[in-house]
Amino acid sequence: MNFWKKRKFRKGMALTGLVILGLALYEAQETRHTAPELPLPQVAGEPDYYLEGATLKHYTTLGQLQQTVTTPKLAHYPEQDLTTLLTPKVFGQNAAGQQWDARANSGTLRQSDTQLQLNQDIVLTLKAPDNRPPLTLTTTTLSVDLPHAQAQTEDPIQITQGEDITRALGLNVDLQQGILILPNQVEGHYESIRSPNS
Repeated sequence: MNFWKKRKFRKGMALTGLVILGLALYEAQETRHTAPELPLPQVAGEPDYYLEGATLKHYTTLGQLQQTVTTPKLAHYPEQDLTTLLTPKVFGQNAAGQQWDARANSGTLRQSDTQLQLNQDIVLTLKAPDNRPPLTLTTTTLSVDLPHAQAQTEDPIQITQGEDITRALGLNVDLQQGILILPNQVEGHYESIRSPNS
């Protein structure tokens, strides 16, 4: 009789252990996915994927790194071939080694990730090749053609370099050559250069 009681006790303990193990495995596999906190654009359809902590790299046809786009969160909408980006940052370098970077509150990528649209509180910085202060441009929208390293806006812009300030309406910039074209309503304030003896 003692033998049967011990056997029932062992079976009960084994069954209880299996139930506990099963519940633990179920909880371990049960993951709770939260929807991304991206500002969803007014487009049809649902995103087919989203990434957190994403880095996209664009290369030249010769295989050299041309730009890097980073974002804490992105979502892709296949029906529109549209990728939304939260607080994107773009880093690039031209053929002469001049570095530039841009950041914005939001952005979108179109046409297989080659056309970048930056929106809200944009800051584009072009590092000077010598000891001059960097050139900093601010605006509200900026379209960037990533393969050709070209950017443009029709919105008001402000450019600062040290104490010098230039304002204009619209901008075309060749990021590869470091050439800026200000097409409309250009005005500026430039600090005079003083010699150390005056």
